[in-house]
Amino acid sequence: MREVYRIVSNNARLDNTKRLISVTLRVGEMRDLVGHLVQTYWNYITKGTNAEGSIIKLSVIPTTCKCNKCGYVYAVKIMEMDVLCCPACRFDKATLLTGNEMSIEEVEVKTITSGGKAE
Repeated sequence: MREVYRIVSNNARLDNTKRLISVTLRVGEMRDLVGHLVQTYWNYITKGTNAEGSIIKLSVIPTTCKCNKCGYVYAVKIMEMDVLCCPACRFDKATLLTGNEMSIEEVEVKTITSGGKAE
C-alpha cells in the first residue's frame, strides 16, 4: 500500500492545491486483501498528507486458469478447493490466467480553492 500511495501521489501531483478523494484498485482474489484492513492501513500511511481521509475501493478479479492438457479455461474457487483439477478432463496442472494481479484502476482528485474547499 505504501507503493500505491507513492505512485498515486507522484502521478496525481498532490500538493497544497489538490486533495486525493479515492483510489480504486483492481485486485486479484488470490491477493486476499480485506477491504476494511486495507482502508485502516491506508488511513495510517496517509495521515497528515493530502491523501488523508481518502477512500480505497477494491475491484476484485476472480481467479481463472487454463488447463495445460485440454486448454479448457475455468474459474477457480480457491477457498473451496483442495486440489486444482480441470473440470473438463481432471488434469491437475494449469496456467493461472487471472487472480493474482494488482493495479491502480482509477484515482479521484479534487482541486482545493483558495478558501480551502474542494471543487
